[in-house]
Amino acid sequence: MVVQFVMGAFGAWVTYQGLALLAARQRLTAQGADALGEVTGYKPSFGSGGVAYMPKVRFRAAQGEREFVSGMSANRKKWPVGTAVPVRYLPEDPAQAEIATGPRMWAPPLIFTLFGLFMMWAAARLAGLL
Repeated sequence: MVVQFVMGAFGAWVTYQGLALLAARQRLTAQGADALGEVTGYKPSFGSGGVAYMPKVRFRAAQGEREFVSGMSANRKKWPVGTAVPVRYLPEDPAQAEIATGPRMWAPPLIFTLFGLFMMWAAARLAGLL
């Protein structure tokens, strides 16, 4: 029963994180501004699956030039340094920015949400609640 509880709680947390990211991306889409950015480098991110490379992107906002690190890794061969990329950012907070392609905007929140829901379903099933 403890395993099911921990699994369900983890699933609820992941679902919450996915929905929060979904809301943030929806806000970025609804209230954001478009800009053209440029990949300036990559920041390595070390995890259990190895090294992922997050693109650093520079763009010009109304307040001047800004740079951010994308929250999703990218193929360095597909987007070498100097590549132009579409950017969506919040004019009142240009630090809130992301590379504005469909998969980069919507895949992470949908994957988190669906995975969390699956974990909660599996926990309920293991506990005999379904």
